[in-house]
Amino acid sequence: MTIYFYDAGENPYGCFSNFAFYRVQLSIFWCRTSEHYFQAQKFEGSSSTEREAKRNDFLLKEILAAKTPELAIALAENYRQFWRSDWEEVKDQIMHQGVLSKFNSHRDIRKILLSTGELEIVYHSPSDYYWGCGEDGTGDNKLGKILMSVRNILQKKTERLKNHPSASYRWWL
Repeated sequence: MTIYFYDAGENPYGCFSNFAFYRVQLSIFWCRTSEHYFQAQKFEGSSSTEREAKRNDFLLKEILAAKTPELAIALAENYRQFWRSDWEEVKDQIMHQGVLSKFNSHRDIRKILLSTGELEIVYHSPSDYYWGCGEDGTGDNKLGKILMSVRNILQKKTERLKNHPSASYRWWL
């Protein structure tokens, strides 16, 4: 069996969407969604002058203040020329960090992700052939693969907590 998700409003797996409103921490800031986190990271560490640093700090805060994930994407796209130069090399790792932070921080959705066991998870976006499976199913499904990787990390953490004699894992699950 395969688990397909796309829209944040779908039950029960809509929480897997980066557009689902579950806060994610970015250093000292809290982001409204993992999509806000991802978009803000496009401007982290990309400045070489004080002026660029101030500009990027402003852009990062604008993205974090965006009311919706769609608006965060639009803001980041409007300032594409200021994206960090290594974005293509680091974007998968940044997505992984954001998704891991999201599921580490929210017990309710962590339980949903862990309940999927070993099932394949597919981001069923008809238009996204990188993060999703695309309309014809031939996409890379990077987000689905990241979710399965995060699930594996959380499964191992759960087992460690269960097997540790002095640990109480009830707070975790």
